[in-house]
Amino acid sequence: MYAIIATFDRVFTNKIIELQNEITNIIGTNQLAGVEPHITLADYNEVDVNLYTKKLEEFVAVQENMAAINFPSVGVFPTNGTIFLAPTITDELLKLFMII
Repeated sequence: MYAIIATFDRVFTNKIIELQNEITNIIGTNQLAGVEPHITLADYNEVDVNLYTKKLEEFVAVQENMAAINFPSVGVFPTNGTIFLAPTITDELLKLFMII
């Protein structure tokens, strides 16, 4: 399986990890320890490397000019400590998903 993910800056990543740690203290387990917080943009069973390379170049061009992404909704999957952040859907974010 292959995935395209977007990661966060260190400050935001640390905030998410703090939330995960608080949840871990409540539920007693953290199955996601060591997994860097990220947004999964797409996942695939197989990848055409040539097409992927082209799409990645388009993706980078769009995301370099993006404004900040807001996450007004938060959900938690307590069985494994996953924190789900729902982004505000913007035209720029939709462009990224359309490329992928």
